[in-house]
Amino acid sequence: MNEVLKNRKAEIEQELIVMLIGGDDSFAVQSRKKHILNHIVSEMFGDVLHQNIIKAANKLAKDEFPITLDYFLAKARKTKTLILIEMAARLQELNNKFITNANCDYYLKLLQEIFFDEQFSKKSTYEEFKTLEKLKEKIELKNNTFQIADGAINIISDYYKNWDKAVLSGWNSLDKRVGAYLPGDFVILAGAPGAGKTCTMLNIVQKMEKRGRKVLLFSLEMKRQQLQNRIISAKTGVASSKIRLFNLEPDEVEKYVNYSDSDEFKNSNILVCDDFEMTLSEIEGTIRKTAPDVVFVDYLGLIKPTIKGSEYEQMNEISRGLKKLAGNLQVPVFALHQLSRKIFERDNKEPMMSDLRGSGHLEQDADFVFFVHRPAYFDPKLNPHEFKFIVGKSRHTGGGKYFTLSYDAKTQTITDPAGDTPEPYQQLDFKGVKNAEVIKNSQ
Repeated sequence: MNEVLKNRKAEIEQELIVMLIGGDDSFAVQSRKKHILNHIVSEMFGDVLHQNIIKAANKLAKDEFPITLDYFLAKARKTKTLILIEMAARLQELNNKFITNANCDYYLKLLQEIFFDEQFSKKSTYEEFKTLEKLKEKIELKNNTFQIADGAINIISDYYKNWDKAVLSGWNSLDKRVGAYLPGDFVILAGAPGAGKTCTMLNIVQKMEKRGRKVLLFSLEMKRQQLQNRIISAKTGVASSKIRLFNLEPDEVEKYVNYSDSDEFKNSNILVCDDFEMTLSEIEGTIRKTAPDVVFVDYLGLIKPTIKGSEYEQMNEISRGLKKLAGNLQVPVFALHQLSRKIFERDNKEPMMSDLRGSGHLEQDADFVFFVHRPAYFDPKLNPHEFKFIVGKSRHTGGGKYFTLSYDAKTQTITDPAGDTPEPYQQLDFKGVKNAEVIKNSQ
């Protein structure tokens, strides 16, 4: 959590309490106070007196009494909330500080941010996360209506701010076609069973990590050791299958051990959660605790649904949930997905949007839909190194694009003949921009 914001908590609390106590019994003032009560709970406040004020205000509103200082004092004395004269003096002092409650939404948003950040970091069980999520949905302050010009300057402002948040795949052929992935993006990476989805993911993950990104990987199908083996194989050139076949040569064992014990590998900023029984709420809780720059889920169909119903209904819940999660937590989320087996029944095995299994919502929710296709997987006579990457959808740059990468089955590595995306990525500045001050003032 932002430490500056955390240090302001007492000030934020008091501003809201002042708004609840101060002011007259006019309709406008009372309506604003009820609006405040709809978006807070007493547990958000650290001061016991503040907690009691929230409870008393809720009781006054429920009994249809005006929420004013006189009624607060009358109710407090009646219920013996105010035992000491000093407390009555504090209420009077808070009332005297009242100016207006017109900016209450600003303080409500700050207090909600502090409270939910603190609470989500403390929760560990599914039931706790679900309860907290329901409370958040109930009281979260939302404003879903805007004048068309509101905040438009932020588009160009974000252009300058987001360059350091942008996540690139590292493959030049892909990045120059679709650009970067930004907080809130939801990406589907799909392919036929065994076509190389996990291999693609691990290659991209390593490139992102190499560029300084903290990556969180939910592996719902493979245990951590299997992923480690694949990464070590790619780095050392030792075939990943040799561990399973028990036929490593002595020099290969040495390579394996040396890389396993290297600083490069031990300091890698790739986090793995290999719990096979994960719900959306549990995934969200882990993301909140680890604060990654980008998230991968392998794979979407293995996320545990929380609703009963058909596969279509459950997939809709998961698809929509991942999209909301990416937006709420402001992190790009990549989800691997299995294509329908109907692809095996037709002559043209190249994936298309209609092959997405289980839900039309996937195509709707996703900002990007990528397909991986290895022709040799379906016909062994074809080039075993050909690896086709298809951009089925790119909400911002258009779909219908494809390019060919090079695949090495031995080490599970995928390389781009066009090379890696140029690095370092040039930082954007305001040099030569005439209206730079307008942009800076909007940030």
